[in-house]
Amino acid sequence: MIVDATETPGDYQIHRGGWASTALSAELRDQLMAGNYITTAIDGDDERQWILNGSTAALETLEECYAQNGIAWR
Repeated sequence: MIVDATETPGDYQIHRGGWASTALSAELRDQLMAGNYITTAIDGDDERQWILNGSTAALETLEECYAQNGIAWR
């Protein structure tokens, strides 16, 4: 996984349907929140790149949900 020009090695789990997941370290969280683009190439697939617009809001919403045990107050 590469955020902007910084590569972050890690272990990834491959799921059915072509999805992959990884544990989100504090370093990777910060990179995703500050980054502009993410590039991935999992298990020899071609590289794919996504724009990270909205990633900060998405991660903050996930953290809020976790802190409130899944209870939405909005």
